[in-house]
Amino acid sequence: MAPSTQVSGLSLPCLLLILLLEIPGAGAQEFQLLQPQGAVLVSPGETLTLICSVTGLVPVGPMKWFKGSGSGRQLVYAEVGSLPRVTRAVSGSYTDFTIRISDTRPEDAGIYRCVKFMKGSGPDEEIRSGAGTVVSVSGRWPLAIPALWIGLFLEKVLIAAFLLFSFLSTMSKGLGAVSWFSRTVAACQHLCLCLCPCRPGNESTDAPAVSPAGRAEGAQA
Repeated sequence: MAPSTQVSGLSLPCLLLILLLEIPGAGAQEFQLLQPQGAVLVSPGETLTLICSVTGLVPVGPMKWFKGSGSGRQLVYAEVGSLPRVTRAVSGSYTDFTIRISDTRPEDAGIYRCVKFMKGSGPDEEIRSGAGTVVSVSGRWPLAIPALWIGLFLEKVLIAAFLLFSFLSTMSKGLGAVSWFSRTVAACQHLCLCLCPCRPGNESTDAPAVSPAGRAEGAQA
């Protein structure tokens, strides 16, 4: 076997190794932080999953999740100090830093970023941040809203029934039924206030409403 060729005191295999180490990408793979989700839509109460992973030669240091940006950003996940509803999807992994937020709430909406820190002689240094994931929490109608619509519908049906019955009774009894008709209208108004007391414009007053027919009756008396 032929001996290795010597160049300036170094063998050919050593020169090839040095050459490979100096070519970008030929040695250790470059560190990358991947946050693939651009936007996520969840409903209240569901579990939100935020994906983050790293590849290549990972520097020594913690990985953290934040909500928002700048000095006012909120820490969401860290090895120490995570929010109560936040957990790691793959516990103990050195490459997968996906987190889950359980029981999602409307206030969880925002932009989330996973951030890589590197340990140093002083405080940990931030070296890489994810692109960010926009989280939207879709609202659900409270149970009171359908109940309100049902109440409004029943209100209109009852008012129509009362007015129709009052009109027919008035026509059958003649002018002497005007007073009874006035009391029926007042009863309808009171019923509306009882069915939907929170409707805008339903403000109670001390003096009861008096219909034109009622005023005419009072003038005749």
